[in-house]
Amino acid sequence: MQQQHQLIPPQRLRRARIANLQLQLEQLHRREQVVVAALLADEVEGRVRRRQRTCWVKPWLQHRVLLGQYDNLLQELMRESQGDLKNYLRMEMDMFLELVARVSPRITKSSAYSLPICPGLKLAVTLRFLATGNSYASLSYSFRVSQSTISIFVPEVCDAIVEEYVHHHFATPSNPDEWGDVAGKFASRWNFPRACGALDGKHVAIRKQPHGGSRFYNYKGYHSIVTMALVDAEYNFLWANVGRRERARMRQFSKSAPYARAYKRAPWDFHPQIPCLVTTGTPPTL
Repeated sequence: MQQQHQLIPPQRLRRARIANLQLQLEQLHRREQVVVAALLADEVEGRVRRRQRTCWVKPWLQHRVLLGQYDNLLQELMRESQGDLKNYLRMEMDMFLELVARVSPRITKSSAYSLPICPGLKLAVTLRFLATGNSYASLSYSFRVSQSTISIFVPEVCDAIVEEYVHHHFATPSNPDEWGDVAGKFASRWNFPRACGALDGKHVAIRKQPHGGSRFYNYKGYHSIVTMALVDAEYNFLWANVGRRERARMRQFSKSAPYARAYKRAPWDFHPQIPCLVTTGTPPTL
């Protein structure tokens, strides 16, 4: 007779499968512990074997006084060519020296380990950056200042200039007498009666913001923010705003400006001696 095969009971088969799965889980857990231990040992070893600095300051940066533009070219222009100095800094020498004197207390750093960068050098680098738009890397090679240091003090110098001059040289007229003075200068110097300011804007190119879409995309074909400014007859700024999108129309932009609200609230009863200004309640021209 043919021998019949005996079937394994279901309960016994289930217990065998469960035991096999438990064994595989224990093996995976042991492998995981080995991998974690190896990673921790590698991290600790990396900290112990941290790369030591070969030098604190690169040798070519240490020659700043001998070969840098601030201590050589800029000083030469001050002595020999005032016109080229104005083109270099976009301002007169007297104005630059005044800036150095007034901004120095705000940007001077004290250090017990190394000689700090002088305020004049910081200001010169910042003015070149604003005038030319050169990269920090290019300015680093010109002035022999590290790129990371320039990236730190340029915003600080810009903030210091704003804080020093904003309350003295950036006042928007707030009453009819002040607006009348502005209009009188336009009439006497430029023969523009009833003009209370010259308003213009500029597109400042920026990189496309993440997930920005077309919010800052202008009609010229690149991404930008709009800078708007109002000046008087002597090129002095009366008001400015930076950061608007190109799609914000000039009319809407002007209506939301602080100077526009003060401009509309004024009664416009200007002094009679200002040429071509009448007291009919009609506001002058911007």
